[in-house]
Amino acid sequence: MGGFHRDAVRRGKAWSLAGVVDLDPNRLMGLGCAVDCDLERALGALRPDAVVVAVPPELHESIARVCLAHGCHVLLEKPICPKFQNASRLADDFRRAGRVLFGGHSERFHPLFQALRARSAMVGEIVRVEAVRYGPLPERVSEGGVVMDLAIHDLDLVRRVVGVPLRVEGAEIERIGWTEARMLAELAWDGGKALVDAGWRLERQRVLCVTGKRGTLEADLLGRSLVLRTPCGEEWIKVPWSDPLEAEQAAFRAACEGMFDAEADLAPQIEAVELAERILSF
Repeated sequence: MGGFHRDAVRRGKAWSLAGVVDLDPNRLMGLGCAVDCDLERALGALRPDAVVVAVPPELHESIARVCLAHGCHVLLEKPICPKFQNASRLADDFRRAGRVLFGGHSERFHPLFQALRARSAMVGEIVRVEAVRYGPLPERVSEGGVVMDLAIHDLDLVRRVVGVPLRVEGAEIERIGWTEARMLAELAWDGGKALVDAGWRLERQRVLCVTGKRGTLEADLLGRSLVLRTPCGEEWIKVPWSDPLEAEQAAFRAACEGMFDAEADLAPQIEAVELAERILSF
């Protein structure tokens, strides 16, 4: 993700790239910017306004706090922290310091998701949401497995679509060895239910389906299609493409300038960590 963010910074207009820090010197070759293997030294020398933190989740809090100590705003990759209490404390500490902690759930800026959310009133009161997300097994599996790596995206997206806190009513987790490889979780709110299905397999799939009392919206985030189905028929909605990471970084810049409500945007991401913890406890 660090490489994707670096490239998005260079493509976009929100930020200029001050430098890159990586423990692996081989990944620092030929980047055309300041590079370092030591974070403290780089922060002291470069004095950046903001930092994108894309490290293993178990290091998120400690690295974000180093950046906070240097007065930086931070875009922190998902999940904010693997533990809900740590994520909440980290957000509180950034708020007290007057710095922005911006979550790295880039799927919320996916144009298909934004189009679905903007049109959700077309299906009436939402009674069911279904999210399916499958992808290849990553080279490195962090604690929490597929729940923290894949399902965390949809826990955040479903919360944003529904607009109210969710509760976990059931979960099934399949494991390969020590790690969680597939998850099926049932969530609920007063008046509706959601089903989140995530797992590792070669065939990639990312689908979000929202059903209301007047119809259904289905977004295929990989196929880049959005379809509205009602008793009157089926309508395929054309959605212009825009890069989610560039949009996320632009919103991060706006938040640092006080033109985007970073605290309200961060809340569903922290709630997603709490939901993931509850799912893992089943």
